[in-house]
Amino acid sequence: MKHMKLMLISIAAFTTLLFAQGAGSGPDYGMGMGLGAVTIDGEIYNQIALRPEVALGKLGVGLDLVIYLNAQGDIRADEWNEAQDILDKILYLRWGQPGDKLFARYGTLDNVTIGYGILIKNYSNMEEFPAVRQVGAHFGATLPMGPLGVGFEGFAANIKEFNGGPGLMSVRATTNLGKLKFGATYATDGNQYLGLSDRDGDGYPDFADDFPDADSLYIDSDGDGITDADDRDADGDNITDVIYANEIPGWTGGDILLDPSVLLKGEPLNINDTKKSISAISFDVGYPVIEKGPFTMMAAVEFSKFLGDHVNVLSNDTISHGWGFAPGIHGKIMKMVHYDLEYRQSSENFAFGFFDRNYDLQRVMVREDSNGDPLAYTKDMGYLETPALKGIYGGLSANIANFLTITGSYLDMRQDTIAVKGVTASIGLAENSLPKLKEAKAYFERMNREDPFNFVAEGSILGYRAAFELGGGVILAYDFKQSYRDVNGDGEIDTSKNSDEVIAITSIETGFTF
Repeated sequence: MKHMKLMLISIAAFTTLLFAQGAGSGPDYGMGMGLGAVTIDGEIYNQIALRPEVALGKLGVGLDLVIYLNAQGDIRADEWNEAQDILDKILYLRWGQPGDKLFARYGTLDNVTIGYGILIKNYSNMEEFPAVRQVGAHFGATLPMGPLGVGFEGFAANIKEFNGGPGLMSVRATTNLGKLKFGATYATDGNQYLGLSDRDGDGYPDFADDFPDADSLYIDSDGDGITDADDRDADGDNITDVIYANEIPGWTGGDILLDPSVLLKGEPLNINDTKKSISAISFDVGYPVIEKGPFTMMAAVEFSKFLGDHVNVLSNDTISHGWGFAPGIHGKIMKMVHYDLEYRQSSENFAFGFFDRNYDLQRVMVREDSNGDPLAYTKDMGYLETPALKGIYGGLSANIANFLTITGSYLDMRQDTIAVKGVTASIGLAENSLPKLKEAKAYFERMNREDPFNFVAEGSILGYRAAFELGGGVILAYDFKQSYRDVNGDGEIDTSKNSDEVIAITSIETGFTF
């Protein structure tokens, strides 16, 4: 409670200072208030959040001061009981925007694409926010060096995972020779297992931990609620396993073994001790074919190779990772339409845009082996086990008369009767296109699947957001997002009430602008 009070006082003082400085001319600032329900660790909480945002030139600051109340009206203390929790209250800090000669952002990340997107495309660390809070970083700089321009870009999905991973991260370097632009990227997830839920933080993920809320206990072979170390009949066969010598007064012999065949569970997965990584490199070159006028075009080609191999825990097969390349064109039409068109070809065991918006949901899943025992099944085991494919990718975004914004993309890659497809789509109305309307948007995404239009399946994301001005600077916003995770690995999504395979996040926020 002491930490909680200190943090509340510190954050309140910081917020007051920001707004006091913004009271004059210059800075833009606003205040959002979030009201709604959220599910955290299987429990439903009422959410009350204040989200002040301040922008001064290229500098921007956003805070997320949130309190969760359970059904009994008690505050969830886990959000405020450690000094490190203050990191989670910083929604973002930023300087500039991607594309500027110097930019940096700390906190929430959305729609991150590195290079032309052959590895990292539209990544977001907010797909389970606020139930799961990640603290990311994205920064870049372009430095003039004589006739050459040298650029650097760095990205980390969650700096909290540096000690146990690191988690998903990337570094990129660029340069140019005349109009030719060259780039090289390295991307890696140092430990995909960090995507598994571990409520008690003992390193044993919840699916493999018989005591997921007790950090000193984790094995209960017979499921009777007693840890094996304290259970006299650990395998539950109704035969006492052993009588220890010190329990028999006057006994000078050793321990007495009563059950010679005690069948116990093996040591479960510990994500702090066991790591499962995936890495890739890419190289790209681009040339501006048409730079001026109503129609622009950049011709580019990008080549990528996933490094090493992996062993599929279900089949026990060793899979060598493959390569892919994508020549294409990118550009704008009359500053209203942005287009991308690529021919794509890959060897066996490669996936374009592997680190995408869905990555955190697919990073590691739970599947059952032939005996029905649960196993950690990482994304490479499902997405990097494909035949050699050829096909096309096209993307289009358009702003129609500053009234309607439409974006979409389509992927179609094939080999004989095998097809891998994908689709993304969004439609939105511009601010004030209708009376009192501040924002309206709906979206859907499903990539690298045989059935791209299956709305209720693992790998699909859909949602919508609407915001209305009520007057006096008050804005009411409704935000809904839904995705899916096949928790039990049966190939089906349980859509029944309170299912943990449907990840639905709904928030109703009242915002204030000044």
